[in-house]
Amino acid sequence: MPKINGKLCFVIMPFSEDFQNVYWEAIKPACNKAGFEALRVDELEGVYNINQKIIEHIFDSDAIIADLTNWRPNVFYELGIEYEQTATGLAKLSSSLVTSLASLEAWRRHPTNPVQQFKPHDAFIPINALTEIRQELHKKDELLKASVSKGEWEKLQRELHAKEKLLSESVPKSDFEALQKQLAQKVSENAALVRELDRMRLQSAAPRPSPSAKSLPTLQLRSKPNDTLSDETVKAMIEKYDFYCAEHKWSEDWSHPQGKGINHEYEVQLQGKVVIDHTTGLMWQQSGSPETMTYENAKAYVAQLNKDCFAGFGDWRLPTLEEALSLMEPQKNSDGSYINSKFDKTQSWIWTADMYSASAAWVVYFYNGLCYRFVVDIINNGHVRVVRSGQ
Repeated sequence: MPKINGKLCFVIMPFSEDFQNVYWEAIKPACNKAGFEALRVDELEGVYNINQKIIEHIFDSDAIIADLTNWRPNVFYELGIEYEQTATGLAKLSSSLVTSLASLEAWRRHPTNPVQQFKPHDAFIPINALTEIRQELHKKDELLKASVSKGEWEKLQRELHAKEKLLSESVPKSDFEALQKQLAQKVSENAALVRELDRMRLQSAAPRPSPSAKSLPTLQLRSKPNDTLSDETVKAMIEKYDFYCAEHKWSEDWSHPQGKGINHEYEVQLQGKVVIDHTTGLMWQQSGSPETMTYENAKAYVAQLNKDCFAGFGDWRLPTLEEALSLMEPQKNSDGSYINSKFDKTQSWIWTADMYSASAAWVVYFYNGLCYRFVVDIINNGHVRVVRSGQ
């Protein structure tokens, strides 16, 4: 007969399904907690006389628990055995039952809830506080999911320390920075060489103007820009080359309306991209910038054309005032401009490379046939038509 510390509690109760939870979830755990081994006769194994086993356990057990629910006769019989099969024993059992039943009847008439009556004031928490706790626990769960294990963290720490040690044993920071600067310089130099190589490759692969039987240029114009080109110098230059410059309040100090201009020998080449003037030996962009721009943006436009090897060349530039005025015709063409119709009419006035001062550059106006000086920082004040020397 199994016992814990020599203590056995025999349980007298029905075996039906309705009583299983009472025994296994209430009586048996309570007995174990009190230091008793709870036993019901149906737990015994093997072949045996059940009545004999019940009587043996009633007499040999240290404690008895009887469940009188539903007033089962066999439970009362077994309980009576515990209280001796004598008049005195039965009277004792009857008195105990009457007392217990009286207590149950009193509770039925005036039920009480000891938990509610005697619980501490802080035994329970409001439902909103419980919700907050659950939300906080959910946040902690999410943080745990996103975190790494302690072992992984320690592994990363070891890797970090190893790399720090390697760095401490490497070259000094000053030497490392110097090497970085040298490397950056070499990368920049290589990039420049690659760009130049690409430019040369594009230039060599681009179609060249077709050989011409035209004679050598008969008029050499100044190609070097002048940083301080005065009104007097402009007037002398216009008269020297007999350039046309219409009378206007803007150009009254250097106007030359009787000028006949240059007898050009124009030839359009490279699918209409350029116009060659065999008289001056200049190659002109047939069109130019589609929009007007500031002087700084005009120089940037030229730089981009050279980077892209426009028409196969990388030496395009802004024309000098002499070169730009050489395009001026003494009569308007069919588009209403003082320039040959071989050129795009969109560029009705263009910037030149000549400066009047640090803040003003010379501009040629083909729509009214004159030149004038204009400040360089006014937004969108001139188009660009580039030129290059040589054919």
